[in-house]
Amino acid sequence: MKKILTLLALGTSLCASQAAVTLNSSNFGNGLVAADNSPLGTGSLRFGVFPAIFDFAANSANLPALEAAFVQVYAYTGAINEFATDGFFSISQSIDNTASFEGQSYASSIAGQKIYLWAQNTGATQQAIFSTSTTWNSGVGLPPFESNFSPDTGAPGLTAHIGTLAVGQDLGAGAPSHQLAVVVPEPGVTLSVVMGGLALLVRRRR
Repeated sequence: MKKILTLLALGTSLCASQAAVTLNSSNFGNGLVAADNSPLGTGSLRFGVFPAIFDFAANSANLPALEAAFVQVYAYTGAINEFATDGFFSISQSIDNTASFEGQSYASSIAGQKIYLWAQNTGATQQAIFSTSTTWNSGVGLPPFESNFSPDTGAPGLTAHIGTLAVGQDLGAGAPSHQLAVVVPEPGVTLSVVMGGLALLVRRRR
């Protein structure tokens, strides 16, 4: 009996030290549309974490600030076309729970934090950021080591930090889709671009 218990303990220890976490995510309940209400057929789906206290409203147009705050764990770029239908995706990805991401240790800094999905169109001129109550699995203990994240209506704690929930056309799921928001440059950035253009124009005329 003692030998069996020792083997079980050893097996559990090996599972804990060698296991990877599997990120499973799909959006078959709603789907995603662009700001013009057209299905989001291509783009990026980025999964990671934001600080527990982050002002999304104040930084919704500040891509450098969003990038600086975001720790990316996994990203997919390409067709968003599950079941040959634009706007839907399905992801199953193994995550190394012993690795570091953007300098942050998964085990000590990411595990246990909320999963955020940052969806962007091609060119990153439109975006949406969602979170739910789902957290990144630690990969420690007994399997399965899974983080099952769904941004669909009804998911516990579903929040659209940027973008709008369930206002777009029904893409075939029987419910309104979630909609991305246009990234509008901040007034200061727009003014700088305009002034730079005017300065260049004056130089050319001289």
